[in-house]
Amino acid sequence: MIESKLAYWVAQSKSWHTFKEFKLSIENQADYPFLGHPKDFYITLFGKMFELIHKDPSEENAALNRIKNQMLQIAKGMEIYSLKETRSEFQGVDFSRNMLYVASLYYLADYPASAYILAKLFPPTVYEGEVDQFISSFLCRDLDHLPTFADPFARFVLTGKRENLEGLSATLHDGSVKARDPDEFVSFRIAEALVKSFMANNVWQDLADRFDVLTEERWKQFIRHGFDRRPPVWSFFPSQRQAIAQGILSEDARCFALQMPTSAGKTALCELIIFNHILQKPGKVLFLAPYRALASELLSGFGRRLATLGISSKAMYGGHVPNNEERAAIQDVDVLIATPEMFLAVESVIPEVYESFSLVICDEGHLLDDTTRGLNYELLLAKFKLRSPNARFVFLSAVVPNINEINQWLGGNESVVRSNYRPTELDLAYLQKTARNGYMLNFNPHKRRPENYQLYHFLTRGDMEFVNIQTGRINHYRLETSVTRQSVATAMKALLAGKVALFSPHKRKNGVESLAEELIRQTISSSLPKPIEFADSTMIERLQEYFGRVFGKDYLLTRLVRVGALYHHGDLPQNIREVVESAIHTSAFRLLICTNTLAEGVNLPIKVVVIHSARRFDKYTGTLKPLKLRDLANLFGRAGRSGQETTGMVIVVNPVDRQIVSDAIEGTKNEAVSGYLFGLIENLERVIREHRLVLDNRLLESQSEDFLRLLDSIDVSLISLLAEEIDVDHLTREINTLIQSTFAYHQGDSEQRDTLRAIFKSRGERLVPYVQNGQFKAIKNSGATLRFFEQVVHRLHLEDEVWSKTTHPCDDRWMAHLFDILFSLPQIIATVDDFNTGRSKDEMAVDATVIRDICTLWMKGHWYGEIATRLNVEVSYLLRIFSSIVHSTIGTYVAQIIRLASYLSEHEVGISISETILDWPQYLMSGLQYKTELELVNLGFTEREGVIAIARWMALNNVQGFSGPALKSWLVLFEDKLLAEIKDLITTVAYDKSAKDFDLLRHQPIL
Repeated sequence: MIESKLAYWVAQSKSWHTFKEFKLSIENQADYPFLGHPKDFYITLFGKMFELIHKDPSEENAALNRIKNQMLQIAKGMEIYSLKETRSEFQGVDFSRNMLYVASLYYLADYPASAYILAKLFPPTVYEGEVDQFISSFLCRDLDHLPTFADPFARFVLTGKRENLEGLSATLHDGSVKARDPDEFVSFRIAEALVKSFMANNVWQDLADRFDVLTEERWKQFIRHGFDRRPPVWSFFPSQRQAIAQGILSEDARCFALQMPTSAGKTALCELIIFNHILQKPGKVLFLAPYRALASELLSGFGRRLATLGISSKAMYGGHVPNNEERAAIQDVDVLIATPEMFLAVESVIPEVYESFSLVICDEGHLLDDTTRGLNYELLLAKFKLRSPNARFVFLSAVVPNINEINQWLGGNESVVRSNYRPTELDLAYLQKTARNGYMLNFNPHKRRPENYQLYHFLTRGDMEFVNIQTGRINHYRLETSVTRQSVATAMKALLAGKVALFSPHKRKNGVESLAEELIRQTISSSLPKPIEFADSTMIERLQEYFGRVFGKDYLLTRLVRVGALYHHGDLPQNIREVVESAIHTSAFRLLICTNTLAEGVNLPIKVVVIHSARRFDKYTGTLKPLKLRDLANLFGRAGRSGQETTGMVIVVNPVDRQIVSDAIEGTKNEAVSGYLFGLIENLERVIREHRLVLDNRLLESQSEDFLRLLDSIDVSLISLLAEEIDVDHLTREINTLIQSTFAYHQGDSEQRDTLRAIFKSRGERLVPYVQNGQFKAIKNSGATLRFFEQVVHRLHLEDEVWSKTTHPCDDRWMAHLFDILFSLPQIIATVDDFNTGRSKDEMAVDATVIRDICTLWMKGHWYGEIATRLNVEVSYLLRIFSSIVHSTIGTYVAQIIRLASYLSEHEVGISISETILDWPQYLMSGLQYKTELELVNLGFTEREGVIAIARWMALNNVQGFSGPALKSWLVLFEDKLLAEIKDLITTVAYDKSAKDFDLLRHQPIL
């Protein structure tokens, strides 16, 4: 055990390290007793380290965990003697050698990612002794600088032959006996401890039982492939090893569920699962990624890595009907990464697609009850259960407390892995007011001393001093009057520690945009660290140019870039969010203001998360309601990312949020996932009860639009679950079978199940006439509701040549016809009315004409700033129109209209819908107007500005007739010329993104 006084000093050293990290004034430094006895402190730590590395690694789990925890604490005490911001306070300690000790302790304590970061601070070349060079090379995972005596280690890493490690361990033990001085003796003992630990925990050891005569060479290829990653993969995290030990690679269990914290290695584990599955079992892999951003990131990340192993992958998102090339790719690809709604669109053109997939990986599984994505997610999994009985599920989530229940629903038994392992530690701090308008940070208030400590004078009156330009006098910016001011000041001060995310659940008022305006003010009216001091000046210029082109120079994001910060929320277009994410990921910027879009699957390295508010406005009650604890926990997983930081920090500004955040970090009160369909039935049942309605379809369909939307969701569920070919006589029995496949049925008690049956039976009766007249197939293939079908089918007028002869997406006749249909729908009208109700008085009301004009200008290549100027509206208001109406509502309903028209034209009318109309949803989503532009997007080009420029050059030079593989070959052949031609026509950011798109096209065999 670590003696209480030593433990207290270690905790104090952490407090002092944080004090130094924030560069607080020395006169505000608290009394730290260990600083008066630095040599005694170090000698005691060193002695304890030496004692711990001699502990038997075969101890029982509980004892071994205690030893590892003590190693971690000793490492934290020793690291202050080597870290740049603290080491100047000490004398007589070899910074680099001490860091070897620290990094070794982190490694032995099962924190290899932190060990890697710390060891890299002093590369192997700085050490003179061969043993120290070996330790450094080992921790840095660097085979190029190993000393000669460690050749057996290199041979083991490359071949997996255990005798090499056994021989090296013996050599190191003999070396400690023959050591010439104490330093060398210690180094030999540490090196021996590292090798013994590595013998028990390395990729060769953990995957050895997967080898057989047929697959051994492929497994060796996979392992060696991990060595080429950065950082190289030599071993697994404890959470990953636990999953492997519990059988995640076995094909026996139909479902395997994983619950582990964010950054604990789920994505890398998925790569392993996919590789193993493809080796062991025929069939494709479906990776369900609920967010478009996640799907895109997965393709560019592990999609590329799998490609080097000969495993092809493709990402699809949206809800458009897949074109012929996409259909072919789905048939040929090994791994399909798709959002649930996109896969349901695939089903409409490839009904037997379920049978093609033998493994379904369900990422971000807690979204089963999400109001936007939950229904499609649940229905898709239910359909896989029914239509692909041999498919295996892997269910992933960091924050689902009832994961056992979901695992059982999907066919699993005891096949659940729960791990609390987090590769980096997380600290919680409350901002608290002190005397004279100062603020301190109260760290880890949910723990006892010494882990609970205070960092006084975090924000002082001096921090808020500024010189009034007009008077020349020193003024003070008052923080106590506003939580917004406090949040921004806290984020700015936290910049000294690393990358900062300032979080708010709201986009505008008292949210991201208010915080951004306040940040711009405080860069002028305070003495706090400025974001621009930590930002890359070249990237500031490039993003100013890019955002200026896209939004205009006066848009808030463009102005924010000028002071060295960025923001990220749901109104920003996806490609812009990706640009922002890249700027943070590459450390070009250090401060990001964001909503929970930050937590939507994207892995960003953040050191500090500052919580401006943990409550969201509820329009139904008119009050602020706490965010879900599990959503907050998912957000906090972004603090202290593995491989980037050794610790993370969450700072709570508003006192009313303290308990919410504390509960989220503790993780014992996370809300169970109930499934969206389950909640839907509960809401429907409540409305029926409150209004004393009976289950009569005519009566139900005469209710309000809000009620009809609930009913639409039930209809979507039922239609989606039913097969195209139905025997009317067996409809009730078929519906009951389908109901039993849902998570809602699995969760419900007998009364709730009866309600589920009754509602579905009632809605099933409504479908009978359409099953009898054959139109049910059209309804199902369109992905629409019954109400939508009845509203639209008589308005299509498929005999009109506009459907077959339209050759341009912005054709006036086509646009007029389409918008006549759209704005005859009560659903569209209600959405637009809701939007207009929520606007301010000085904002323009939107209608069919305005929305049509926006869509036309967008597809013709205009950017948001240009469109806003033409309409005489603010860019931020225009972006709200795009996110709330154009891309979500219009895009969704048009896709359904076209899918319905396509089916009816082929099966009933006997005409062919023009390719332009079939592709119209993609033209709208991408903001394009020509087929060549769309072909480029389908090949993986993501930057709109670059796509338009390339297509324009091709048109001017009469390059026509290419598509699919032929176009890909031509682009690769003329890459250099095309990039040279467009370089001066587009912004630097767009050019760089286009160059990366070419690189992916050229090097990666991704379909």
